[in-house]
Amino acid sequence: MIERLFHLTEHSTTVRTEVVAGVTTSLTMAYIISVQPTMLSAAGMDFGAALVATCLASGIAISYADLKIATGRRREAHALVYLFAVLFVLRYEFLTT
Repeated sequence: MIERLFHLTEHSTTVRTEVVAGVTTSLTMAYIISVQPTMLSAAGMDFGAALVATCLASGIAISYADLKIATGRRREAHALVYLFAVLFVLRYEFLTT
């Protein structure tokens, strides 16, 4: 089912590769969201403003997949983009409950 939906063989990838890449990307994003505001505040920026800017930029990057789906061009985005978007939403859904 996943192969048919995302055409993984055509992209020379596997489900395992995409899952590992998604987890790696999610961990990297968590690191960036926690470290970047600290570094920017050490440089003189307000911590809250840096945190909001970092989260907004991350959210905009994730929204790329949503826009592709909404406009009917889902095949233009790589499968990793969708996996990362799902992980991002699930992460923040569980953090807020």
